Amino acid sequence: MEPIQPGKSTYESVAFSPVSELENDRYPSSGPLDAEAIVRTYDSGSVFFRRWGAVVIDNLLVMMIFFGLFAWSIAASVNDDSVWNTIAPFLLVGCYFILSPIYYWLLETFFGTTVGKWALRVRVVNASGELPGIGKAAIRNLMRILEFCPLMFYGIIAGIIVLIQQKKQRLGDMAAKTFVLKARDLPPLERSRLVGMRITHILVIVVALGCLIGGISSVSSQITVDHAVETADGRYEMTVPWSWSADASTESELAVSSGLSTYNVVVGSDNEETLEEKVSLEDYHEIIRNWLPGAIHAELADGETEQTSLNGRTAYRFEMNGEEDGETQAYTITVTGDEDKFYYIIAWLSDDGKAGESYHSFRERYSGKLNKLERIVATFKPINGGVSI
Repeated sequence: MEPIQPGKSTYESVAFSPVSELENDRYPSSGPLDAEAIVRTYDSGSVFFRRWGAVVIDNLLVMMIFFGLFAWSIAASVNDDSVWNTIAPFLLVGCYFILSPIYYWLLETFFGTTVGKWALRVRVVNASGELPGIGKAAIRNLMRILEFCPLMFYGIIAGIIVLIQQKKQRLGDMAAKTFVLKARDLPPLERSRLVGMRITHILVIVVALGCLIGGISSVSSQITVDHAVETADGRYEMTVPWSWSADASTESELAVSSGLSTYNVVVGSDNEETLEEKVSLEDYHEIIRNWLPGAIHAELADGETEQTSLNGRTAYRFEMNGEEDGETQAYTITVTGDEDKFYYIIAWLSDDGKAGESYHSFRERYSGKLNKLERIVATFKPINGGVSI
């Protein structure tokens, strides 16, 4: 501290010493702030890294919310095959890219800060250091859609522009004439707006955490929850794992497969009209056994047909093997039905076989998966026990 000059009081020489020209720019005694003058005093990285960190935080929150909604829509589509539930997951993906800018727009309009900007202590303002308002915030965030698109390398170019600009503006800021300043260089928000901001930010965080927890719970429950699929005639059903889906375009009674592996099940049917004569279940099994190998280019496995019981109904079971496109197929065929209709169930898995590997060895190697297929076929039963043999 400089020595006190003779004839001057302590207050004159210390407490009321003149402020610097820069301080006058930042904190004018009256009138609006000069946001551009303030932002020019920042070094290149100080605001950039805060803005980058804020984007990361905000995107995480928005993604948590959409993850929860997406997981819920997936769970709904598994349990309900209506058109809406089928397309809902895809609509949500599209909505993410539309609604995400709305999050930024509303929060920056009313508070100048999103949750991320609040956490990193920066605020969006106009040239006078005031809140940008609904119009400027809208322009700023409409440009965000362009700046964060693949052609702009998902915001990388926007970040480079902020780094090299003296005004530290991205394209959206230039178009809207807005600036991002450190909160310490701005007057605090009025009390009512500050309270509203805190409540809104806390609400966003709570909703995001709730959606994340709900989404994880929904996904984890779906992993272990099976669902029933019906035959086209609505008379029989089969229970399959959550990841399996039915092929609506098939001409068979039912065709289901797993999107995560090479499991497949197809159900076909015949009645007296298609058979052109009345036959017994045993005779029908012989018809299928003689016809199917040529139809799917496979060969019967060693061993005779096994007569068994499927949910209290008589059934016949035999095996076939084949090769296609360099892969080996192991088939298990089950024939069952009732007095009105017969069904044949083709369950198979397809995978790369080893050089010189026999069909028997292939089945031994995949015995666990084949057993899983058998357990799925074992769930084939009349809906509500409505038919019997």
